Amino acid sequence: MDAYDPDPRPQPVGIIEVVGTVPEHRRRGLAYAMTAEAMRRLRQHGAASASLYVDGLNPTRAYDVYSRLGFAVAYQYEVFEIQLR
Repeated sequence: MDAYDPDPRPQPVGIIEVVGTVPEHRRRGLAYAMTAEAMRRLRQHGAASASLYVDGLNPTRAYDVYSRLGFAVAYQYEVFEIQLR
């Protein structure tokens, strides 16, 4: 957990890192269950809020899972990439 100052979110902020499900196990509620458990553990360890990052263009619509858990978009940003030869 990290504290960000100044930050309007209740502190400390728990960060949920990568959540993923292999294709053959998708649409079974696994990502929902894992994220809900991560939130429970963050609360248990003193987090007052939680953040995660998701690809808004994800074709699996992962952001729907996070919305159902109560997450809302706080901000958006762009990622620039280049393939190095």
